[in-house]
Amino acid sequence: MGPGEGGIVAETPRLNERLAEIGLVKGEKVSVVKVAPFGDPVILQVLDAPVIVRRADLAEVLVFV
Repeated sequence: MGPGEGGIVAETPRLNERLAEIGLVKGEKVSVVKVAPFGDPVILQVLDAPVIVRRADLAEVLVFV
């Protein structure tokens, strides 16, 4: 997804507690706010708050657009 695009989280890695702590869980709405110039990190809008996440942490996150 690129800036301005969003969707619903369908699946997340089970062993990544940080994603759950920031609200990136199954069924939650998420959208991309901004991507850094070299592609990492990414600013996401989750639970009405901006969150900065590394691409490596997002590798196993599946989002329905």
